[in-house]
Amino acid sequence: MPKLRTSEFLLIIVPLLVSVVLYPFLPSTVPRHFGINGEVSYISKDFIFIFSFVPFLAYKLHKYKERLKK
Repeated sequence: MPKLRTSEFLLIIVPLLVSVVLYPFLPSTVPRHFGINGEVSYISKDFIFIFSFVPFLAYKLHKYKERLKK
């Protein structure tokens, strides 16, 4: 199993810590986007934890694509 580097560790921990700190201050539903007719759609505030892993996944995808170029 490959070793987790410091930059990868920070990309997991920092967004997760921010999510944990902000979670109590969020309303029960959070606006997600505006539809074509201007109507807002909402998601549960629990999805903030899923979104906190997006930077890490983007980083890993970038590293994978770099490795394929070589």
